[in-house]
Amino acid sequence: VDKLESVLWAEIANLQGSGPAPEELNKAKQAMLQTYRKSVKENGYWRQRLESAELEGGDPRDILSVEQRVEALTAAQIQAPPRPFLAREHYVEMVLKPEA
Repeated sequence: VDKLESVLWAEIANLQGSGPAPEELNKAKQAMLQTYRKSVKENGYWRQRLESAELEGGDPRDILSVEQRVEALTAAQIQAPPRPFLAREHYVEMVLKPEA
């Protein structure tokens, strides 16, 4: 548990300090685009996105610009928002150990 925890916090510190590596960012963006391209062919995806837009006051036309927005993502945009949520002072450790 201690080894895993130290590796986890080292990775979090790395992401907070320098953001994702370009190849990691590109891999994540490609996965997002692949999922989007598959989902956009399904009626359920459209229904869910249109319902969300209606309930949250969003613009339903945003569905059509997903690819452009994903392509425009930068490491800095991904790096900044999670900083307050990934602070050590907000961390609670719980370990589930098998019965003896």
